[in-house]
Amino acid sequence: PVVSIAPQQFTFYANVAPGDNQIQEVRLYVSGTSLYESTVEPSGDPPSYSASPVVSDLADGVQNVAIGTSTFSYYDQNGAAITDYSRFPDARFVVVNLVVSGATTSASSAVTLRSSAAMRNLIGN
Repeated sequence: PVVSIAPQQFTFYANVAPGDNQIQEVRLYVSGTSLYESTVEPSGDPPSYSASPVVSDLADGVQNVAIGTSTFSYYDQNGAAITDYSRFPDARFVVVNLVVSGATTSASSAVTLRSSAAMRNLIGN
C-alpha cells in the first residue's frame, strides 16, 4: 500500500529485498540535486517500521527542485490526477519525471527521464 505522496517523494510498502519475505517501507525522494531511496526493515508482529533507514543515492544532477517540476505525479483508478495529497489511499498509478543534467552541463541541456507504474495490488480496489 501507499503510505504518503508528494511532488518530490513517494512512500510505499513493498518487498524490495531479494531473498526474504519481509515487506519493507520504501521512500523515494528528491533532496537538493539527488534522488534517494530510503528502506526500512520491519520488526515485530504486527510489523513496525521504526528502525533507522538504509539510504541509497540513486541519481545525482537532478534538477526537479531547482526548476520547480514535480518528480512524482499520481492518478486514481479513473485516471484523474491527484493533487490533494491527503488522498494518497486513492493512488493507483504513479508517473516519475526525473530531470537530470550531467556535472559538466547546464540545466538548459537537461534530459527528462520518464517512467510509470500501476500498483497491481490496488487495481480494482
